[in-house]
Amino acid sequence: MVSENLIGFIYKENSSQAMKLVNSIIEDFALKNNSWVLSSPELHVDNEQLKETALIIVAGGDGTILKIAGVSAVHSIPIVGINLGRVGFMTEIEPEEIKSKLSKYLCLETRLEKRMMLEVNISGNEKSGLHALNDVVISHSVVGNLIDLSIKVDDVFIDKYRADGVIIASPTGSTAYSFSAGGPIMFPEAKNILIQPLVPHMKIGRAMVISGESTVEVGIENANQAIMTVDGKQYETPVTQNNQVTVCKSPYIATFLREKDPKAFYKDLFEFLSN
Repeated sequence: MVSENLIGFIYKENSSQAMKLVNSIIEDFALKNNSWVLSSPELHVDNEQLKETALIIVAGGDGTILKIAGVSAVHSIPIVGINLGRVGFMTEIEPEEIKSKLSKYLCLETRLEKRMMLEVNISGNEKSGLHALNDVVISHSVVGNLIDLSIKVDDVFIDKYRADGVIIASPTGSTAYSFSAGGPIMFPEAKNILIQPLVPHMKIGRAMVISGESTVEVGIENANQAIMTVDGKQYETPVTQNNQVTVCKSPYIATFLREKDPKAFYKDLFEFLSN
């Protein structure tokens, strides 16, 4: 077991089930003296205890992991997720498996799975550098209105279309909103970027998978204001026609502890699609 470092516990906000589960793990595995506990909104990149943390255990679903993945990536701390949600593409352990399996993760005796993240920048806003594990979505600020968008990849014009919006997704994000919009699924450890138009008007609107080393540039052509969401969280400043949104590979990597073989992703995917 990791003895000289801290084990961090994150639980789903407002979930008594998740909080009770975390407390029982700390008691059962005698972790009271080398652990800390926070709800997902309480974790910030400048939390002092992160400097001494070797592992973060998340009690929740994929949504809870998304909320803290950026912070863990900045500090290069691996995550192991305990699935309390409906979809568990990022989680690793079911609650009934904790007693039999968790010790391996506490001892870091599993493989490291590294997942590419995205970096988002908005021209004219030096503080806009954000990082996403799943996706970046740009759409009209008025629900139901179409937006005219132009897309460039590595400074080469690719397409222009009127649509509900566009999704720029990582391989991890390919099983999220992009998948619901008809996009392809990518292997989670792949190094690619997915461009998925949202219901383009009078166009087929095929998705495009590009190199993870490329940079996507999105221009807003006709909307006074567009909104941008990063991993489901709306960016606080509206995006206008004067802004260009660029998305590229983040310097940070989200790391997960895995016992399963990488090919287990396809089995889990099949079971998900069959339900």
